[in-house]
Amino acid sequence: MSEKGNIYLSKYSEVGIFHHSSFLSGKPVGAAGEIIIEKGIIKEVTNASGHYQPSLKMVEKNILKELSNRYYFITGMNIEDEIKFNIGF
Repeated sequence: MSEKGNIYLSKYSEVGIFHHSSFLSGKPVGAAGEIIIEKGIIKEVTNASGHYQPSLKMVEKNILKELSNRYYFITGMNIEDEIKFNIGF
């Protein structure tokens, strides 16, 4: 996720060709890691990024902020029960 909140996702990764750091060419980010989505529902977010090495707290704070800004959450939804944040490295 860029510092401005743009979220980039890809299933494609090829060593030396394309990696998640390719989206922003190694520039600063708001969050980096992996995300698991099942049937359109975000299930898990990690901070698994060898390049950026973000803290899990930073990833959680920035992702939740951006998802809230996009009205991803239903009113009354318990966020802790819906999305798991796990250390990825």
